[in-house]
Amino acid sequence: MDGGILEEHTEYVVNAIHRILDQYRASYDVREKEGAATSGSLPKSVLLVGHSMGGFVARAAIIHPRLRKSAVETVLTLSSPHQSPPVALQPSLGHYFASVNQQWRKGYEVETTRTGRFVSDPVLSHVVVVSISGGYHDYQVRTKLESLDGIVPPTNGFLISSTGMKNVWLSMEHQAILWCNQLVIQVSHTLLSLIDSRTGQPYANAQKRLAIFTRMLRSGIPPSFNWKMQSQLASQKLKHVSMKDVKHAAAACPSNVHWTDDGLERDLYIQTTTVTVLAMDGRRRWLDIQKLGSNGKNHFIFVTNLAPCSGVRLHMWPEKGTSNSNLPLSGRVVEVTLKMVSIPSGPAPTQIEPGSQTEQAPPSAVFWLGPEDLHGFRFLTISVAPRPTVSGRPPPAASMAVGQFFNPEEGKIEFPPLSMLQSFYSHKETLVKEDHPLALNLSFALSLGLLPVTLSLKTVGCGIKNSELPDEVAGNVENGRLCKLRCFPPVALVWDDTSGLHIFPNLYSETIVVDSSPALWGSTRDSEKTTVLLLVDPHCSYRTSVTVSVTAASSRFLLLYSPQQYIKKYMHGIITDRFQGKL
Repeated sequence: MDGGILEEHTEYVVNAIHRILDQYRASYDVREKEGAATSGSLPKSVLLVGHSMGGFVARAAIIHPRLRKSAVETVLTLSSPHQSPPVALQPSLGHYFASVNQQWRKGYEVETTRTGRFVSDPVLSHVVVVSISGGYHDYQVRTKLESLDGIVPPTNGFLISSTGMKNVWLSMEHQAILWCNQLVIQVSHTLLSLIDSRTGQPYANAQKRLAIFTRMLRSGIPPSFNWKMQSQLASQKLKHVSMKDVKHAAAACPSNVHWTDDGLERDLYIQTTTVTVLAMDGRRRWLDIQKLGSNGKNHFIFVTNLAPCSGVRLHMWPEKGTSNSNLPLSGRVVEVTLKMVSIPSGPAPTQIEPGSQTEQAPPSAVFWLGPEDLHGFRFLTISVAPRPTVSGRPPPAASMAVGQFFNPEEGKIEFPPLSMLQSFYSHKETLVKEDHPLALNLSFALSLGLLPVTLSLKTVGCGIKNSELPDEVAGNVENGRLCKLRCFPPVALVWDDTSGLHIFPNLYSETIVVDSSPALWGSTRDSEKTTVLLLVDPHCSYRTSVTVSVTAASSRFLLLYSPQQYIKKYMHGIITDRFQGKL
């Protein structure tokens, strides 16, 4: 493939767009001439969805001089290279990429005169581009090539990996991204949401369309994670913010989901920084933010398998009970239930017999609040819906929720390059004792796209030794069935600067790999880091080990470096042969 072929494809796409719009016009005129009923307005633009090189051709068509004005305003690409071609065997291919990208950069610049006087808005200000990558299973086009950085500003587009997409959470091969059912359904719903029901046309406002893409595709979990930076920014902001200035975006449940105080049997007042729910007991738990969130424990995290709104609700209170404030209750209490983010969960444990107790179910939602969110509030309440008994027996303990006030620095573990390299031949285990932070922040100095690691967790205790059982009996039980009844399966949330978010549910022994570009001399230090947020039950103790996977690292090394070296030698050989007159 060379640049000339892509130019021909671009011409074809432009002609196809014009043909589609003309067909709508011709059909409309015929119906009107025959007196048939016509409703709605004619389509003025076409949504383009492109796969692989088709995504780049779609962008090239938008800046084609023959394309009608505003004929294309939205582009969605799947596993498409934007920065450069994956393999540029012909110089013309690289030149065409550079030419198209340069025109796109100029298209988002404000047009001014030489004296700086405003002339017009950017030519492409109405165009929105969203790039979806397949993640580390896409061996043909890596995520970094699919990035829109430096081409499309964040106000008009973004890159998202399929591993971090809402309701998808999977990495997929280059061709499989076209028929992966989860992704196809989510993309279809997204494209339909772009249509204004009143006009039958895509929304004209670019920011409206970008907001729809964000809401439909992004999971709600931030694409990057840094506890320390968040804490510093929050503390700096709080120095200049008074309580009356604090405003929370409402995250209340729908009005048809209504709980009354009468439905709650009685309130529980939590005295420890960790709160646990093991059943749908119909109770409300009160947590004193000022008391439990002191001594640096100014972050709150909550994981659960209960459904938001119908199973659990969370509220923040400036004060409990009566108040001298003239504001109504709805004005003083803020519901934050819908700030919970759904995450993929592993298979639910099977119930041996009706009414029997099962193993802890995996978390299906995560929720966290930082110092800025907690500022100005005194109490946090967790209300759990009641659940009727089954055949006179209590319900099985398949419902789970654990929350904790914690200090992010206490759960921070760093893995420098030397320790990662030493794990090739020296396996070191670490004991994580009970009452540890629910969220462990593991920071790897080298990208797990280059050196994938195998992260193993083995449950070695769950507090049963504090019971009245004999030590020899308790010791055997701890590693067996009873610990599985108490400890929820660990979950890993992995952030990579290149490929974004990855989630690994039910993590007991898993090789963690992300899609990262090769380590280059021009790479920044932060771009080669990978952050892992490990959610583990604070009531249980674990024996953990982190070792570099030799097999996965070898395959990643060959994948990332060998093709480039082969192509360089191949091109060098062709140029040398031509120079010597052998071809």
